[in-house]
Amino acid sequence: AAIFIGRELSQKLGFHEEAWVIRARAELFGGEPISARASAEKAVQRNPNSARAQAVLGDALIRFGLKKEAEAAYRKAIELAQGTEAEKTYQDKLKRL
Repeated sequence: AAIFIGRELSQKLGFHEEAWVIRARAELFGGEPISARASAEKAVQRNPNSARAQAVLGDALIRFGLKKEAEAAYRKAIELAQGTEAEKTYQDKLKRL
């Protein structure tokens, strides 16, 4: 159901990166890493300055074993989230690589 909702949301609000972030997360948790990576890339294309978009891209890239690329995405997420609660979450993801 979450994947369906994410896809509907991105179709209706495709201009907004958060719609693609939601879709990518649903696809990751739903076992669709190829679709998740494409959705995460669209989220970053829509807004490269979105920490959430960068983080979900890192999550998707790690599923393909692309550690360097995932590290870069997590570092960007950390930079963009400085001073927020999310910063620690992204730091933890980076440490687990």
